[in-house]
Amino acid sequence: MISRPLTESDRPALEALLGRAPDYNVFHLSGLREFGLVSPSDAAGGLWSTGIFERGALVGALVVVRGTGGIYHVPGEREVLEAIAEAVLDAVMRGRLALLSGHASQIEPCLPLVDASIGGRLDRCHFCSLHEDDLVFPLSQLDFGEPKLATGDDMERLIDFYQRGFYSLAHLPSRAAWRNRLAEQLAFRTLFFIEDAQGQIASAAQSSAEGGPAAMLGGVATLDGYRGRGLSTACVAALCRHLFSAGIKTVSLFYLRDNAPAARVYEKLGFRPAGEWLLVPMGLGILFGNL
Repeated sequence: MISRPLTESDRPALEALLGRAPDYNVFHLSGLREFGLVSPSDAAGGLWSTGIFERGALVGALVVVRGTGGIYHVPGEREVLEAIAEAVLDAVMRGRLALLSGHASQIEPCLPLVDASIGGRLDRCHFCSLHEDDLVFPLSQLDFGEPKLATGDDMERLIDFYQRGFYSLAHLPSRAAWRNRLAEQLAFRTLFFIEDAQGQIASAAQSSAEGGPAAMLGGVATLDGYRGRGLSTACVAALCRHLFSAGIKTVSLFYLRDNAPAARVYEKLGFRPAGEWLLVPMGLGILFGNL
């Protein structure tokens, strides 16, 4: 068993490995498409990976982009899992990994091996998936237009919308920061919105990752004054339909267990439970020990 940083020449092998379970690895398949593969020491804003090789074949990997990492291995391969755990501990010690994020089938077996590096409360989220044939499209919303695909021409209105702040979404410090974030979104991913009669954006939904045949949803939000009118449902439905028409086979998402409104929206649209997604903060246990 050999562990080493992957280089751009390893990219086809990494994509093939992650492609075995694209729904679980969509963030990193998307990151490879957007950023390519860089060295761990040169990873500011980029994506890097430590690979586990057995007899020359890539059999497991830790993949990290912007401090958030996921792992992939074939369940039941104990030696591979132990090698991945060593890579996780090393990344935490070097300050390169702040959060483990991934499907419970991948993350949970690793947790006992990295327990000392877990730095906070683990969040267990519902994980759901949708296939095209299961999408239930809602009725049109009275008093609102149809959801629209966002373009660069909508940038300033999008910044106005997201700067208001929404629970569970990013809080960026300036319009310039939001402009950079949304420019990346529009270049590599997808965003739909609904506007009110005055042309103000009332609701929006984004894909947070698109890689291979899979996509992940995120950034679903509605202004307080327009909640309860089905706008989020309409935005997500339009976004999913667009992704399916572009060749995506599965759209997935995860949300915190106590988010009942999200559960109702996604169930109406045809999303079905597909296990759990775990969010595990890393680092403080190593830095401070037991307090």
